[in-house]
Amino acid sequence: MPNPYDTDPRYGRYGRRRNPFLTALRLAAEAICWLVAIAGLGWFAFVQANAYFYQADQNHRLDAQLRRSAREQLPLSSANASATAATTIANKEPLPITPARNYYATPGDLLGRIEIPKLKISAVIVEGVDEGTLRNAVGHIPGTALPGEPGNIALAGHRDSFFRKIGSLHDGDQILLETVRGTFSYHVNHIGIVMPSDTTVLGSTDHPVLTLVTCFPFRYIGPAPDRYIVTAR
Repeated sequence: MPNPYDTDPRYGRYGRRRNPFLTALRLAAEAICWLVAIAGLGWFAFVQANAYFYQADQNHRLDAQLRRSAREQLPLSSANASATAATTIANKEPLPITPARNYYATPGDLLGRIEIPKLKISAVIVEGVDEGTLRNAVGHIPGTALPGEPGNIALAGHRDSFFRKIGSLHDGDQILLETVRGTFSYHVNHIGIVMPSDTTVLGSTDHPVLTLVTCFPFRYIGPAPDRYIVTAR
């Protein structure tokens, strides 16, 4: 014969009568937990989707810029080359060469793309390191050299996003920067951990250097106390 307490919702285990207030409180707490979990998953999905579509759009823009740059740098046609040669001979002096000029970037400018073949990482680079930028792209740290310029180019990325795998890099691993000014290849030569206040890793250099910066430890909950640094030449 079934125990009536097993089917009567007013009773808990061992035939103890449930407290209606505590029961309602428990149900409310469970509902809140479910809502928080659903909201968290929804926010995570939104952030991931937003970054995905942002990357797709910026990659499309960058590819268009690269194609346009390639067309502009095509060799002169034979007719144009002959005309140029004739002009040079007539003037009895070579045509002037335009010196390379530095360029400037404002927050939000698309600068290029970073690729790390070993880690299968490919992400666009955007000027700035504000939260909105780093949520959707790898950010160029203002004040450091720009991609395509000599000096120390410093890039920042979130440890749970584009730079989540850089802890697997080792000496000699290749890193590529693709820009309208060319594709530049670097190889990892140093890995270290520094305090956030240590800005010496961003100092200028007289030779090409690429510096990647992210928070550390990688699995730390909350604001991470250190910075993981990868330098490449």
